[in-house]
Amino acid sequence: MKKTVCLLGVLLLHLFFKTSCSAQFYQGFNELNNLWGDGWVVRNHSAPVGSTSWFQGIPLLFNAESGPDSSYVAANNQAAQHNGGTISDWLLSPAYHDISNNKVVSFYVRTVSGSVQPDRLQFRLSMNDTSTNVGSSASGTGDFTTCLFDINPNQIMDSFPTTWTRFNITLSGLSGTAAGRFAFRYYVLNVTDTTNGSFIGIDSFYYSGYNPASVAAYPAAPSLQAWPNPASGELNLSTQGGLSFPCQLRIYSVNGTQQLECRVEEAAALHHIQVAGLPPGSYFAALISRGCVTAVSFQKQ
Repeated sequence: MKKTVCLLGVLLLHLFFKTSCSAQFYQGFNELNNLWGDGWVVRNHSAPVGSTSWFQGIPLLFNAESGPDSSYVAANNQAAQHNGGTISDWLLSPAYHDISNNKVVSFYVRTVSGSVQPDRLQFRLSMNDTSTNVGSSASGTGDFTTCLFDINPNQIMDSFPTTWTRFNITLSGLSGTAAGRFAFRYYVLNVTDTTNGSFIGIDSFYYSGYNPASVAAYPAAPSLQAWPNPASGELNLSTQGGLSFPCQLRIYSVNGTQQLECRVEEAAALHHIQVAGLPPGSYFAALISRGCVTAVSFQKQ
């Protein structure tokens, strides 16, 4: 076993597949007209609401991660009016009936190269069966009360990936197996013509480590497990799948402040992280390497 020692730090988060197959587990966003029939749902609760929601990718801005150039789903700052409004534009996955700990969700994300208007994207979870309730206001979350990851929560310039970056989210801290939905929430505050909110794309959504037999080259999603959860003193982390080493291990609070950081030199079976000094609350542990972010959430008692 390898012992990993982390030092306290306060920094901001800088984060940096495509074939159609089973709609239940994988979505390549090749044709959005088919998306809604597969169980995906859009809810734009921006305030004041704008003229767009989620739409087919625009190759003029950037191409899809793979597959046809436009085969990704996109959203932009026109989802809210530009008078200091709030973008709260939701894209809900189909309902799954086997959501449980250690399942993995994987997807690719990026924004426009050279963007000077920071973007933000949340990945959330509802465990209320087929519910599509995202609240009744721009700030509400309805049944999607669990935030699994928040990309650039403080809306810092250059802190949202400008190249396709893969995020692998391991489910943790859930009670048993239940039905529910995942949700992407394009969530940007204080939108104006020149500040905050630009254009984002999402590609290759992949749930629970399913490797379609029809796609031989489709790589299995790496995963990161955390226990005990909740943790009080020592947090154990283990990795599985094709992670590249060395990499950075970081722990963030839910408001995006980096709390711990260390360099992981090799794929040790187990890492022991001292979290006794962290205040009680919700956190994300993330391994960051070569255009890939593998993360898991945990609670600190």
